[in-house]
Amino acid sequence: IRYYIDKYETFSSVSNRKNISINTIMLFLERGLSLTQNSGILSYIIDLAFLNVDVYFYSRKFLINNYTLQEIVTDLKFPQIIAEACVLRIIKKKSEREYNFFWRKKNVNSPLKGVSILEINKDDYQFILSSNLNINKKIEQKSTTLGECAETSTGMQIIPQYFLSNDENVLKSPKWHKAVFSSNIYKYNLIWPTKKQKSKYITYDTNLQEKVRRILRKRIENGDKCRAPETLSIGSLEKEHIFYAPKIILSQTVSNANGIINLQACLDEDVGYYGNVSIHLIKHSDIIFLKYLLGIINSSLVLFYAIEKKLILGAEKGSKKTPQIRKGAMDKL
Repeated sequence: IRYYIDKYETFSSVSNRKNISINTIMLFLERGLSLTQNSGILSYIIDLAFLNVDVYFYSRKFLINNYTLQEIVTDLKFPQIIAEACVLRIIKKKSEREYNFFWRKKNVNSPLKGVSILEINKDDYQFILSSNLNINKKIEQKSTTLGECAETSTGMQIIPQYFLSNDENVLKSPKWHKAVFSSNIYKYNLIWPTKKQKSKYITYDTNLQEKVRRILRKRIENGDKCRAPETLSIGSLEKEHIFYAPKIILSQTVSNANGIINLQACLDEDVGYYGNVSIHLIKHSDIIFLKYLLGIINSSLVLFYAIEKKLILGAEKGSKKTPQIRKGAMDKL
């Protein structure tokens, strides 16, 4: 193994060579290109996983930085072969333009028909495949949506000055609870309170809701500009159970401090946190089911699906909006 690591250019950019995983696909790809004449073409049948699985990172980087990937042909089916495959058409010369190539599906006669630009994630050299590869359809096949398999809701629409407090004494009333917001929610983890959290407690009080609505109506009658009473909504007493533990809490904001888009969900197993509209709530009577569901929601596969199906607002490249997933979109996961 040390011989291949030292001799093959695929691994020349690797600083820590102790943890490298090597397989024959990497070696055959570089060997085949070394035997190809300059400006010659090598067509290589390879596992579809090569395009985005981590183990092939160095091979993809080597290929993209040193050769011209002219075409990727997908949707290939071979008798008695379950694994999906693709064909890489590689020209042995460095590309004149960065990442200049096309992909197409099998049986497309003209390279101008059914052709889409294939993007590359420059951080990990993963190929971002067009949705025409039907990956989304495979995900949806024989599956159910989140809204169909669990009870879902969003936190309370409140006015902070009436419904939030930082005084621990309010907990003497059963209507007050520990408050969580998007900033408290991380993948598989909930931090309460955070260092910057100003309001630690929130009330679920339907009587207070009606009182504040009356105040708002009166202000509007007097000509004041204020919030419409209908926008204040904490829900009915019959709906309060959605906040009871156990439940999954999903942050409506889906990007972390570094701007990386990620669904962030955690399990509230026994506390029973309450929150405002910055969080979504997912309820089911079976705690084991909730734990499995939590793993699925936090998975990269569900994130991929959410982005591909445009369920995340502000996830588009160049968007200046804070990426969010709304309740209706969450139910479609």
